[in-house]
Amino acid sequence: MKKSLILGLSGLTPEDKVKYALKVSTAIAGAATTFASPNPALTTVNTARANLDARLKAISALQISLDSERAALKTDELALDGHLTQLGSYVENIAKGDESLIQLAGFDVADERTPVGPLSAPQNLRGSPASHEGQVNLKWSRVHGAKSYIVECATNPDGPWTPVAVSTRVSCVAANLTSGTKYWFHVRAVGAAGLSGWSDPAVKMAS
Repeated sequence: MKKSLILGLSGLTPEDKVKYALKVSTAIAGAATTFASPNPALTTVNTARANLDARLKAISALQISLDSERAALKTDELALDGHLTQLGSYVENIAKGDESLIQLAGFDVADERTPVGPLSAPQNLRGSPASHEGQVNLKWSRVHGAKSYIVECATNPDGPWTPVAVSTRVSCVAANLTSGTKYWFHVRAVGAAGLSGWSDPAVKMAS
């Protein structure tokens, strides 16, 4: 019984097609006596395969670069968030509730109904393993009156401390850490009354 050739290209990924083309061209080249005049020529097939393989490698390199840039973007964003938050606290201490001074510094003014009062330091900060390398999942208890939270980390309990996240929730993922390294974390609340004190530190090794 005669058999039909099955290409099955529709079910292959570009990477699979590169491997498939290499297997086929190698096999035909090894059986040159039987397949004396391939159509198209094997050089044409191999050129197309090499072009596709090169394109895949270029895309992979771009993806790695893009992932790196996204991680750097997040780090820069978190640093700016932390600096602006601290600068806002400084302006509030100088303005002492004077709306014109707050606006003079370029900041927006909170509405009258915002509850004020000293913020307590966040409690129950704890870390857990994350699903990706170089990360730690963090959670803590909500602070009444807090609008956001600043999280810092250090590789030593005495610091120096580095901003790692600004979150409006009572959880965050600390990223861009060194996998297998032990980190100390602490968190403080941010609200209309300014900044709370820092929480007790939590220690966790990055995934």
